[in-house]
Amino acid sequence: MYPLIFAGLLSMSVATPRLAQINPVNAVRIYENARQELQEVKQEREEYLMQVKEQVQTRIEAHRAEIEKVANERLRNRLTEMTNRFVSINGKWTSHWTDVLNRLDTILTKIEANSSELAASEVDTTLLDAAIDDAHAAIDAATQSVQDLASKEYIYNIDDEATVGENVREEISLFKTDMETVRADVTAARESVQEAFSQLRVLTSENE
Repeated sequence: MYPLIFAGLLSMSVATPRLAQINPVNAVRIYENARQELQEVKQEREEYLMQVKEQVQTRIEAHRAEIEKVANERLRNRLTEMTNRFVSINGKWTSHWTDVLNRLDTILTKIEANSSELAASEVDTTLLDAAIDDAHAAIDAATQSVQDLASKEYIYNIDDEATVGENVREEISLFKTDMETVRADVTAARESVQEAFSQLRVLTSENE
């Protein structure tokens, strides 16, 4: 039997499908064939994220140089601290969400391997395949959201010290909104993968 392990990502206990028609050798072979392509997708995702962060860092450094020109030392220190927090939080969460999406891709690839083997055994996998397609679409959408977030530097106009506080508050509000959008998209991707796994469990239980 071919194990599908969610490793806590989906907060559920995952049993190994027990379907007489599933040939474990074939399932592993299908998965291994797909894994190479999956590794390329992960590498492209991570390389793109690194490239975007480098571009953002260049713009951030230019913004820090502008902050250093602020005459008020207390305000200058607060602006520097706020900029550093934006960079730190954005970098931490975009990296985390990229890791989550990579793991979801791995799980989905295993589900696809089982679906292919079931189909080869003349089991109707229409609903399962539709759930897999939905999960792929959800992961793609979440990936785009993460990349969009990573490309943002959240800098603010500091030309007028009288309005800089309001400018910072607007960026904080925008940042929170963007973070919630990405969180929702990643959650949707996780739930879509979970639905695909649920469809697989239905088929295995019906054909035991």
